[in-house]
Amino acid sequence: MPNNAQTVFNQMLPWLGALLALILVGGLLLFYLRHRLLGQASPGEVTRGILEDLREMRDRGEITAEEYEEVRLKMVARASGRDFGELKAESIRKAGGLVAEPGRDLLGRPLPTGAQAPESPGADDPGAPPKQGDNPQDLS
Repeated sequence: MPNNAQTVFNQMLPWLGALLALILVGGLLLFYLRHRLLGQASPGEVTRGILEDLREMRDRGEITAEEYEEVRLKMVARASGRDFGELKAESIRKAGGLVAEPGRDLLGRPLPTGAQAPESPGADDPGAPPKQGDNPQDLS
């Protein structure tokens, strides 16, 4: 004679199977609906959609061409993992502009250091009129 626990388990087993099947069917249905409604947009497709919106804004005059180009370069930099400054310099060069290398001017000469920096005008000119506050006797 089977005990009560075995009888209860045998009566619950079909219901547990039905519950498990219902959970699986519900999960598959949710997955299908989500896929159908939202689609499967990859990050590249999302970026492409945003760029299309930005192009339209630029064409309507809502943003300037410079603003569009800066946002575009920032998105490319973030997506590719490249440095924004390098991409911007590369873009300027492609457009025929000049970009100085770090520590150099546009002609390729080294930038002056703090000791070589030109002093303010009139600092070495004894004939220049004194600035207010240069002479401590001018406090009156």
